Amino acid sequence: MLSRENDSHDVKAVGLLGLDSGAIAGLALGRGGLPALWWMAMVALAACLPLFLFTLRARPFYSGPDLPIFYEEVEGAPALRAGAMLLADLEGYLDHNRRTLRPKARAFSLGLLLFIVGAVFAAGFLLYVSLTG
Repeated sequence: MLSRENDSHDVKAVGLLGLDSGAIAGLALGRGGLPALWWMAMVALAACLPLFLFTLRARPFYSGPDLPIFYEEVEGAPALRAGAMLLADLEGYLDHNRRTLRPKARAFSLGLLLFIVGAVFAAGFLLYVSLTG
C-alpha cells in the first residue's frame, strides 16, 4: 500500500486511522467513569480523522513524459538535445509532484499532532480512573 510518491504517508495514515477510531470507541464506551473533561480527548482524536482521510485522497502524480510521443519529438535530434529536453520535462514533473505533496504532508503532520494530544489526554484520564478506582 505504499503510495506512488514513496513517502509512506498513506500507510501511516491508515494505521493511525484505525488506532484513532479504537481510541474514540474506547473513550465513548468508558465515558461514564472518566473525569468531566473526557471530551477534550475525544475532540482532539476526532479532529485528526478528516486530516488523515485527506492524506489518503488520490492525487495526480507525474512520472515523466509519454515515451512514444517524446521519441517522435526527438527523433533525429542529437542525443544531447534529447537528453536536455528529457531533463527539462522531468524537472517540471518533479516540481509539480512536490507542490502536490506539500498539503498532504502538512495535513498528516497536523493530524499526527492532534492524535498525540488526544492520546495524551486519554492516557491521563485512564490513569486517573485507574488510580482513583
